[in-house]
Amino acid sequence: MRVPLTPHQMKQLAPYFDLVRAAAVRGNPGMLVAQISWNREGSYWLTPAFLDHELAKTITERARDPIGDEQK
Repeated sequence: MRVPLTPHQMKQLAPYFDLVRAAAVRGNPGMLVAQISWNREGSYWLTPAFLDHELAKTITERARDPIGDEQK
């Protein structure tokens, strides 16, 4: 599944995108991830983080998208 970002969201995430690109240039490609949170009032938000290559690789190998797989 893909959830398109708005221009405002892309601007807010720009420092993280820069971090991913810089890490790749240094030969340590990583992964930009985000935790999705919400509250009782109905607000949702993402908390972004950068994972180094080895941790990202482990998570990618173990993780699967059961909802996305069912929609294929």
